[in-house]
Amino acid sequence: MQQNEWEKINDIVSKISEIDDIKAMREKFLRELKLLIYFDLADFCLSDFRAGKAVSLIDPVVISRYSKNFEELFTFKYEKQFEQFDYTKWVFSNPDSIVFKESDIINNDARMKSAYYINYLKPMDLVNVAGMSLAHNGTQLGAVNLYRTEKRGDFTDKDLYILNQFLPHLTRKLMVHYRESVKNLEKYKKTASFLTLEYNLSKREIEILKLVCDGKNNKEISETLSIAVNTVKKHMGNILYKFQVENRFQLVNYLIKNDKELFEDNNL
Repeated sequence: MQQNEWEKINDIVSKISEIDDIKAMREKFLRELKLLIYFDLADFCLSDFRAGKAVSLIDPVVISRYSKNFEELFTFKYEKQFEQFDYTKWVFSNPDSIVFKESDIINNDARMKSAYYINYLKPMDLVNVAGMSLAHNGTQLGAVNLYRTEKRGDFTDKDLYILNQFLPHLTRKLMVHYRESVKNLEKYKKTASFLTLEYNLSKREIEILKLVCDGKNNKEISETLSIAVNTVKKHMGNILYKFQVENRFQLVNYLIKNDKELFEDNNL
């Protein structure tokens, strides 16, 4: 490691420590990291803390040399088609933060014969993968994935060493975010007074909102409340409209970011 590289690492650590907005922090980190480690595409995801022990990565921030359409297609294909075939997903179940590259954790012959490689990584020409799983004492916090084309070659031991320097800083940053998110979200599950007044939610809509905050899908909500799935969908449409958001993630993210005393009494 050269002196200027150490100086850049310290500079990045300083910059991300000063950014409170977690999305802005992730974008800044990836943009600055590219000055130390070459990648063609990188994503920085958060863990859905409502998913319990299951690993669920959401809200990716993507930085690449490609178009926005390519980035969206790459993310869409993973989420909708290939996540179930991801042979590295077990890495994100590690109880503590680690750095990895795919060529170290899976036999390359087996990797190149897998459906994930053949149908996803290879057609997109992003076949070399390294990254970080960010966790603390069994709590999964997020993940960083770096991709390179076949022409660019695999990530090096030096690249992994550099990533390791950021592990404690990113873990600490995401742990603060996690604790604040859990604390803020709990406020939205105690009572209904503010929601009724501010957003004109009905009692049923508030019941559904609480279950959404618990991570339940439409089917689980219908079973909990003994109502039809189509009825749940109708209520969800009304809730999204009243909060002026497009989907569940945006809804929960809004609740987390707007730290208001929404539940001051226990009327439900």
